[in-house]
Amino acid sequence: GPTLEVGPGDMAVLRAGDRTTWTVHETLRKAYAINLG
Repeated sequence: GPTLEVGPGDMAVLRAGDRTTWTVHETLRKAYAINLG
């Protein structure tokens, strides 16, 4: 599938049911999840 690269200050929106694989190259300091539905 497609690749999405995110960095500091970026935001990514994932749909319900999306299957993802994350590769983290540095310590992740903040992550938020908001469910509006």
